[in-house]
Order: sequence, then structure tokens, then C-alpha cells
Amino acid sequence: MILAIGFFLIWPKYQKFTKLKTDLENKELELRYSEEHFEKNQKLLEDLEEYQDQISKIDLALPDNPSFAAISLINFIGNVSDQNGLKLKNLKSFSITEPKPPAQTPGASAQPQSKVKEILVDFEVSGSYPALKNFINALENSAKLVEVENLTLEIKEKEEMPTFNLKIKTFSY
Repeated sequence: MILAIGFFLIWPKYQKFTKLKTDLENKELELRYSEEHFEKNQKLLEDLEEYQDQISKIDLALPDNPSFAAISLINFIGNVSDQNGLKLKNLKSFSITEPKPPAQTPGASAQPQSKVKEILVDFEVSGSYPALKNFINALENSAKLVEVENLTLEIKEKEEMPTFNLKIKTFSY
């Protein structure tokens, strides 16, 4: 009889106890892994804070909002042209496009679509050749990724200074 009572009353309680004990051990192990993961993330965050200046330069070079990047680029062009003795005469156009994917070769695996967008700005400035040279040099040495796509010279008889038509490209993601 004691054996039957032990088997029907105590054994299920013992099984439940061992299951709860195993669950508790698993949860404690999971908690330790989570704490270790959190500590690693904290360490990474502290390491990244040391490089905040470099990260901000990367954000400036590749902003994440294409519209903001285009407006920022136009403002940048105006400031740099003024600083280098050029007069920004006309903003002809600007566009934000996604680059064309590379041509697929037969049998090659598909490449992922790039999230980088191209921003093209077409504008006119007037001034001297040395001022233009300094302007292009300032564009090349800026933190922004800027490429001069096209440059043409237009000389009008009525104006003292030549007009330069420039098309530049930068990037956003």
C-alpha cells in the first residue's frame, strides 16, 4: 500500500519537480548567455564610441536620406563656390537615381541589388580659371564623395568672366 501511494502520489510530484528543476537550469543557462551577449554588445558600443568622429565623417560622405543629401550637396556647392571666388549662376537640374545593376553573365548567380543611390547635379558657375581649379580641388578634398562627371566652358562676349557648366555626382544609401 505504501508503495502504491508512493507510486501514484509521490512519483508524479517527483517527475514534475525534476522537470521544473531542468527548466530552471535551462533558463539560468539562457540568462547567462543573454548576459554575456549583452556584455559583448556593451563592449562593442564602448568601442564604437571611440570612433564617433570617423563614423560621423562616413555619415557625411554617404548620407542615408537621398533628398537630404541632394539639398545638402546643393548647399555645399553654393558655399564652396563662394569660398573659391566663383559665382553660382544657375542650378540646371538634379536627380536621384538607383545605379543600373551590372550585366548578368549566363550561369552566374544573381547579385544583390545595391542600396546606394546616385545624385546628379547640373549647374553653372562663373569666375576665373584658378577659382574653378580651387573649386574642383575643394570638391575632391571634401568629406563628401563627389565626382565631376562633365565640365564645359562657355565664353559669352558680353560677360567678363567665363561660365563653366558642371555636372557632378555623389552618393547616398
